[in-house]
Amino acid sequence: MKTQKLYFCSKINEDFAYSKQFFLKKMKEQNLKELVISEAVRELRTDIFFCKAAGEAGERGDDYYSCGKLCKDYLPRNGKNGCCKHRGYCYSPGDEFILGIDGKLNKTK
Repeated sequence: MKTQKLYFCSKINEDFAYSKQFFLKKMKEQNLKELVISEAVRELRTDIFFCKAAGEAGERGDDYYSCGKLCKDYLPRNGKNGCCKHRGYCYSPGDEFILGIDGKLNKTK
């Protein structure tokens, strides 16, 4: 299964990454011809994670914000223990592009 690329946009919401289709819809709603977006780059080897069930970030080893048996949404991937099914990645902004209303991406200078 191929994953969909995600992008950030400070004009729409700088904290969350969304698909190109999301931004095209927002552009039509706001009558924009182009929008500057940044490619979302997955952060590797970090203690921070994103909980898809709670919709917020957590930190490994933190009893309050960590994923585990204390969480009401905890659901181990293997059905017994370990990594939760809802555990996701965090992303940071990468290369910038200009997204046109036609859906084409052009690299910024």
